[in-house]
Order: sequence, then structure tokens, then C-alpha cells
Amino acid sequence: MGESSKTSGENGEKITEELLKLIGWSNLLKGVSIPCNKAAHDKQTHGNDFVFIYDNPLHDSRTDVVYISSKNAKNGYPKGDQGVRTAFKGHLSELDEIVSCSKISSEVNQAIQTFGAAGKRSI
Repeated sequence: MGESSKTSGENGEKITEELLKLIGWSNLLKGVSIPCNKAAHDKQTHGNDFVFIYDNPLHDSRTDVVYISSKNAKNGYPKGDQGVRTAFKGHLSELDEIVSCSKISSEVNQAIQTFGAAGKRSI
């Protein structure tokens, strides 16, 4: 990754973190690296910007695990509807891979245990 891309990504993470704090999500796990356990993903680990764990107030005995990935493009985003859809699908696919591998991640499971999950886990 080039230096300007790295800086752009770091700026996006800072913005995202501040927005999440504004809505009360301040106890974030940052920079979580999740080991990949599926050969089809063709990677060793999945990097994820933030993980937020909370007891869902709308469902008794349910703890939700929220994965947040910041995307900040220094040179802007794709032009036109098709370009935006393609980029968005790519980002969603990346999150889907993170979620599928994190379900058996010891680091994520340890964080949930440390949190003191209320009950059933929802990812």
C-alpha cells in the first residue's frame, strides 16, 4: 500500500472512530486481525478496523458483535451508479469474509468472554 493510501485509510479510521464515539460506541476493539480459515479467501488474515460488542437492549439475553470497516478513498469514489455498486459489493464481500472467519476466531471469542456476554451471540 502506498504511503498516501495508508494515510488516507488512517484518516478514515479516525473519522469513523469519532463518529462511533458520538453515538456512544466508545469501547471499541481496534485493528483486529482475524486469522483466515477458508482457503477460498486466499489470505492469511483479515484486517478489520473496529469490533464493537454490546448487549442488545431490544432482545433479552442477546449480545451483538458488530464489525466496522472504514473505507476512505483519497482520490474519491467511483463515478456513476455501476462503479459505486461494484465498489460497494466488494466492500460487502470483504466484510462477509471477515464475519465468516471470525465466528471461529479465538481472539474474537476471547473478547466476547471478557465482555461478559449476556447470552446468545449474534454476528
